[in-house]
Amino acid sequence: ASESKVKEASPEDSQCAGASGDATFLGMWNMTSLSSALQERGSELVSGGLDALETLGKKTVAVLTEDDPGFRSKRQRLIQGNQPNLSEVLREAHAQREAALANVDSDQPTSGIKHVHFTGLFDEYQGLVHLEALELLSRQCSARVDVMRSDVDKSVLAPVKSMSARFAEEKERAEQEEEGEEEEGGDVDAEKRIALLEEIVGRLGLAVTSEKLTKVVRESDSRLATCNATDETAEGITAEIVYEEGLRSLAQTAAASMEFFHKAAELILLPQEPDSVSIKDRSEAFLSLCDELCKHISSYAGVFAACINALDSSDAATTHSTSLFLEAANSCSYVQDACQLVLPALQQAYLSQASDH
Repeated sequence: ASESKVKEASPEDSQCAGASGDATFLGMWNMTSLSSALQERGSELVSGGLDALETLGKKTVAVLTEDDPGFRSKRQRLIQGNQPNLSEVLREAHAQREAALANVDSDQPTSGIKHVHFTGLFDEYQGLVHLEALELLSRQCSARVDVMRSDVDKSVLAPVKSMSARFAEEKERAEQEEEGEEEEGGDVDAEKRIALLEEIVGRLGLAVTSEKLTKVVRESDSRLATCNATDETAEGITAEIVYEEGLRSLAQTAAASMEFFHKAAELILLPQEPDSVSIKDRSEAFLSLCDELCKHISSYAGVFAACINALDSSDAATTHSTSLFLEAANSCSYVQDACQLVLPALQQAYLSQASDH
C-alpha cells in the first residue's frame, strides 16, 4: 500500500523537490517518513485545491479552458461554494437549451419558434458579457470597501450604511411588486419614456449617454407597430411571430441595461469634480433608472401579450402570452440585480473621496 501511494504521489513529490531546489532533501528520508509526508502533502493539496485554483495565472486558465470548456464555470462554482451568480445561471440555462435543441429529432416538424428563447437572445445582444464584467467589478469594489471601512472615521460610514439600506429597501419593494398582478396591455408612449430615460441618465452626472437605452425603446416600439398592425396590413403576422418579437424586445432591453450599468459603474470609480453630483443623488438616480427600465419591460410585455391574444385564442397562443409575462418578470429581476451590483462601486467612490479630504 505504501509503494502504491508513493507511486501515485511521485509527480507531486517531483514538483515539491523542483520548487525547493534541494535535490538531496528526499534522500535523507526513509521510506516510512516519505510515505507519511506524502500522505500529509496529499491532504494539503486536496484541502487547498481552491486556493491553488485562485493563484493560477491567466494563461494557465486559458489552456485548461481549451481542454475543458466547462472549467471556468466549475471553478467559479467551487469558489462560490455552489452558489452560482446570475451570469453563470443564465449561461448554463443557455447551454442546456442549446443541447436540448440539438437532441431534437430533425424529422420532427418545427414551427421555428422553438429556436427562440430569452437566454439565447440575451447572449446575442451581449448581455451576458456585460453582466459578467459587472459582477467581477462589483466583487472587486466590495472587497476594497471592506478594507477601506477600517481606515476611515465611523462618522464617514453613515452614508455608506444609508446607501445599503436604501438599495435593500428598493430591492424588497421590487420583489413585492413582482408578486402582484400582471400588467395589462395598453398604450405605450415611446417618446415620453425616452425623454424620461434621458432626464434620469443626466442626473447621474457621468460621462455616459442614454443612447443605447433609448435605441431599444424605439426598436421595441417599431416591433410593436408591426405586430399591432390592422387587419388590412397584418397578413403573415402570427402569434408566434409576435411572441418572438416581444421576446427580442425584452432580451434587448435587459442586455442594454447590463451594458449601461457596467459602463456607469466603471465611470463612478474615476476621479470626480468636487462639485459633481452627490453620492446620495447619484444613488437615487440609479434606482429611478432601474425602476423606469422595469416599467418599460412590463408595459411592452403586456402589449405584446395583448397582440398575441387578439391574433389567436388557441392554447399555444395562451402559452406564448403567459411566457412573455414570465420572461418580463425575469428580465426585471435581472435589471434589478444589475442595479444592486453598482452599489459597491458607489460606496468605494464615496470612501475614496472621503479619505482624500
